[in-house]
Amino acid sequence: MHPSAFDYPVTAAETTVVRLGGRAVPDEYNWLAEASPRAQAWVAEQNRLTSNYLAGLPSREFVSGAIGRYDVARPDQLPRFAGGAWFWISSNLESGRPVVWTGPRFPASGSILYDTTNLESAVPTITWISPSPDGKILALGLCEDGSENNRIILIDVSTGHVLPDVPDIPLMDNWTGGVHWLPDNRGFYFTGLPNRSVDGGFEVFLHDLKSKHTGRADITWSQNADYRGVFIRPGTTWAIAVQGLSDPVPIAVLDLADPHAKWRPFVREAEGGLPGQVFGDRYIAVTFVGANRGRIVSIPLSGDGSMDTWHEIVPESDVVLRTIIPAGDRFYVTLFDDTYSGVHIYGLNGEFIDSVRLPPLGVITEGIFPIMNLTRPTFETTPLFVVSTLTTSWGIYKHDPSSGGLETVVAPATTIPDAIVEEGTARSKDGTHVRYHVVGKRRRETGPRPALIFAYGASNRPLIPEFPGAMATVVEAGCIFVHAHIRGGSEFGLRWWLEGRAQNKQNGYDDLYAVAEDLIEKGFTQPERLAVAGKSNGGMMAGVAMTQRPDLWAAAVPLVPVLDLVDWFTRPYLHGNIEFGDPDDPQDLERILATSPYHAIRPGVAYPALLAIAGATDPRCPSCHVSKFVARLQSGQAKGKPALMRIHENEGHGAAAAAEVRVHLNTEWLTFVLSEITG
Repeated sequence: MHPSAFDYPVTAAETTVVRLGGRAVPDEYNWLAEASPRAQAWVAEQNRLTSNYLAGLPSREFVSGAIGRYDVARPDQLPRFAGGAWFWISSNLESGRPVVWTGPRFPASGSILYDTTNLESAVPTITWISPSPDGKILALGLCEDGSENNRIILIDVSTGHVLPDVPDIPLMDNWTGGVHWLPDNRGFYFTGLPNRSVDGGFEVFLHDLKSKHTGRADITWSQNADYRGVFIRPGTTWAIAVQGLSDPVPIAVLDLADPHAKWRPFVREAEGGLPGQVFGDRYIAVTFVGANRGRIVSIPLSGDGSMDTWHEIVPESDVVLRTIIPAGDRFYVTLFDDTYSGVHIYGLNGEFIDSVRLPPLGVITEGIFPIMNLTRPTFETTPLFVVSTLTTSWGIYKHDPSSGGLETVVAPATTIPDAIVEEGTARSKDGTHVRYHVVGKRRRETGPRPALIFAYGASNRPLIPEFPGAMATVVEAGCIFVHAHIRGGSEFGLRWWLEGRAQNKQNGYDDLYAVAEDLIEKGFTQPERLAVAGKSNGGMMAGVAMTQRPDLWAAAVPLVPVLDLVDWFTRPYLHGNIEFGDPDDPQDLERILATSPYHAIRPGVAYPALLAIAGATDPRCPSCHVSKFVARLQSGQAKGKPALMRIHENEGHGAAAAAEVRVHLNTEWLTFVLSEITG
């Protein structure tokens, strides 16, 4: 079906006014944000239109076959060890449903402890696991609608029975690690949603197993509703209250060895965060205060946490420090060296011991946001790492101190045959050098090829050059996959984030355009053969890219995106987060309105082909952003290019997607991309 033959559903334009920062903003499609029968019918009709179009594309069969080889799940949840046993998440070999295994060795032997096969939910997901220190009880998070919202399940490890009387408070996701057990096994802390919605904000609770009582932790938090949690490293006697998704700070501490102790304030502010771990009576952490690429400090937990108590034990260097992983009387530090990973090993006083030898161009998969790395499992001797490259999928490895390298625990599932990685550097509008990687098949002939650029650029989150998963399909098809490191992430330190957020947000978009133009200038590709895609904030980036520079792209795919910044700022989720700017600042508000993709659409412009994808149960980026964006684009898009959308039921932001849902979603959008850049 040619796009000009589309009969788009009739979309009524009913102007309402939304107020933001003292400004009245007209919105003719705000009714699509309502949970009304007519809005639902409109979405259903759009989904049917998209299904009919995609079903007729000739590349669908090829993509489906390639997806079967490359769409492997990234092992985000490392196994946990407690009470002499390992616990890990896997799949039931017969049903494919998530299960928890336990056994004395990982993954050589074990038995199923908890199986979701018989649950009524069509898409159950185990989002996290946390065994008690003695290994007698396993806590896990169960999500049943794809949203990542989950409830606590407690399992008696000796019998496998599900225990009653669990806290009746849902969790947002696994970003704060689920539950964090007290050293004496009598209970745990967890971050929950008391109003059963992100609108109610995050609260930290303490649950007592004996009394079955669940109460709010007596901690004084800062006023914003940012992520928060209490973290207790197994084997230690200090609880650390941390606040901040992108820049976690240990704002309070509690001495669990003192039965009369109360929570007391610790570090109240540290630019870039202060992510660390407890070692005895010290908190050892990475700080970016006075160090763009990070340095390591040791802070006595008995003090007030003021900067004059910080003792530098590892100075700043030419690599970017990331995560501290305890291992007995030493700690491992993950780092970035020109976007690729490294690992150094230090003694507790900062003395350098060794480096871990990683595969060439290898990267270590960690939590996507800094607070998530505080929940990594700790180890008595040597840690486990999830490692991949842009051409080889994820494996689980253990450091071998005798060789200095890695011992394979779980081998990678797949590799892209005959693929090579080429490095590139573009020059952005303000002169900043922007790194990118090009993945493609070896070939003798030269000339432009179809290409897909993928990027993120926000929230101090690094977009590491890891295995592209389903997107390896474009390489299999003879195209090139481009992984870009635009500002707003953290690949090059604190300034790389700050120069791509708030009033500097445009820098990240300019970085993206610089990469695209560099690829074109060097003969890698052409605008009519170039697509851009991104997820979440990367979906926002794709929406900005197609509205600011429609000339650069053949197609754009915003995946679970933010596309309406006016709506975004009126929602309480992460209220106060200024990643996109401050709407109460008049100058920022003008820039926000000019940048917001939904508001940037202009009639009569020849925009790239669009397939925007959202999840109906997404608690972060509302699916109505996709509906409104597509409605406005369909009403004003110059003829010739499709403006399509897909909203998936029982699917949220992606992290809790069932395998079959993920495969279907990836098959659809990659079929669309290949049809637009290779046709």
